[in-house]
Amino acid sequence: MADADVPTSLRLHPDSDIAWRSSFLGRMCWDRDLPPQLVEQIWSDPEALLLGQSLQDKQRCSVARVNDVTGSFVWKRYNWGTPFRRMRKSLQRTPAHQSWLDGRFLFEAGIPTPRPRAFLERRLGPFKTKSYLLTDYVLGTSLYRLMRFGNPSEDAVQKIVTQVVALWQRLDELQVQHNDFKPENLIVDPNGKVWLIDLERMCRYRAGEQARRKQLRELEDLLHPRNWRAKPQAGELLRQQIVGTTAGKRILAAASVSDHPLRRSIESRLNANQLVSVVIPCRNAAATIIPCLRSVYDMADEIVVADMGSTDGTLDIVREFGGCKIVERAPRDGAKFAAWLLGNASHRWIVLLQPDEQLSPELAREVQDVLATNPEEAAFAVNYVQCFRGQRLSYGGLNNKPVIRLFQKNLPTIAIAQGGVHLATASHRIGHIYYAVERELCHNAEQHLQESIDAARAAQCENPPASSSLPHGRIVRQAVWKFLKPVALQFGWLDGWAGIHAHLVLAMDEYLKHAVPWDAARTSAIGVARSSDGGRQLRVYSPENQQTALANRFNLVEAEVEELRLRRSAA
Repeated sequence: MADADVPTSLRLHPDSDIAWRSSFLGRMCWDRDLPPQLVEQIWSDPEALLLGQSLQDKQRCSVARVNDVTGSFVWKRYNWGTPFRRMRKSLQRTPAHQSWLDGRFLFEAGIPTPRPRAFLERRLGPFKTKSYLLTDYVLGTSLYRLMRFGNPSEDAVQKIVTQVVALWQRLDELQVQHNDFKPENLIVDPNGKVWLIDLERMCRYRAGEQARRKQLRELEDLLHPRNWRAKPQAGELLRQQIVGTTAGKRILAAASVSDHPLRRSIESRLNANQLVSVVIPCRNAAATIIPCLRSVYDMADEIVVADMGSTDGTLDIVREFGGCKIVERAPRDGAKFAAWLLGNASHRWIVLLQPDEQLSPELAREVQDVLATNPEEAAFAVNYVQCFRGQRLSYGGLNNKPVIRLFQKNLPTIAIAQGGVHLATASHRIGHIYYAVERELCHNAEQHLQESIDAARAAQCENPPASSSLPHGRIVRQAVWKFLKPVALQFGWLDGWAGIHAHLVLAMDEYLKHAVPWDAARTSAIGVARSSDGGRQLRVYSPENQQTALANRFNLVEAEVEELRLRRSAA
């Protein structure tokens, strides 16, 4: 590796604390004080380290905690998305390598950030395919959660705010733009020390107009009312101290920022109409309800779980999770059910979410950003992103049907049916949200198969087939086409094996949707008498009279044998 890829202070002592390993299939850099067994595991099987305690699973990265005898670490895998994006990134410096360099730079400059310990690149010669990063683990909670759900004292708030302002000022002196300087990326440890994490978007700049615009956006994100609605006095204290810094005065000197949050108090930007209730109707969702609740826990001002007769312990799981309002009722579709369901929500804006869906962190923040502008729209449509075993599916035509998930509670013409929200009038304005709801296509194969069979039986009860004869050719053709069309014609194969498996599952659903009703009709038909060859009457008996039927048959056979014996004797 060229010396330009290593910070100056590291090049002064190249063999003191850093070790390198490289081959045609990978490249790795690590601190020499790491345990040898951990180094070997990183090199040989990096994916196994993600099977530990999951800390985060986002579109761009997956994060897990790794416990070792020498301490705890954070292991991060960077997801490069679509094949075209992976191809474009394959010749560039990987995010893990760049984060390792930036983390070393900040760590040596005295910035409180977790120390980078190793990074790994999987590659084929010069083409990178995957990258991983190992850093120290900092025990604590994010500043967002501390201000939202904690109850810090005034002295603790003063200490934290002072550290955040000093950190922001120090980054300005180093001419470093974090580009994601938000309370979620500021960790407060048990001793009250503030740490800066997530350096993937960090960049170094030269003073100028572009740098000033980036600082404006960063401050606007930091001082957003969503971050301080539980502790507005803490946000106001942070704003006042930033105004007193050199960088803050320089920003306020610009004439074009008269409406910037630095000039407006936090209290004046808070609005009760920005509060949102998340409503989750569910039934037998024990396998999926916890990820759903975790995805909305930070952004929701109220979580309403509407149970419709669960028998698998879903309510016990929700009660153990805590912080949710639970209501119960028998399931019904239509306006009456919608009125009851939404009547249990306390706030003006509603987010309707199914238990197998999740809000990504980006979508949760966008919802709060939209509501902070006091929108005129009555509802907002959200796109879907289908996932299979945690991998997002970008091809195959699965993600092209936006549905309404955010809407006002007081709309008079609302119906909820088949898990969706339907507005009965077109007079309301409907907006659109950029980020998408994530939905896991198949959490458990056995459970998904049973759900498909139950759905097919329910459809058979509503529309029974006219005939009991099974149209074998048509059913098979539809199932095969359900697989071949998205995989071959809509490029579903670009999602790899996850896409192949996902479309096989959907093809099986298509087969069961037709086969189960016809099978039920055939079973019902053969339970009655039917004529057969030879003038005999074929009758299928119910299980209750099976013994009687067998006894009669045995007696008939004995009589025939006795008659045959008598004939032979007479002859």
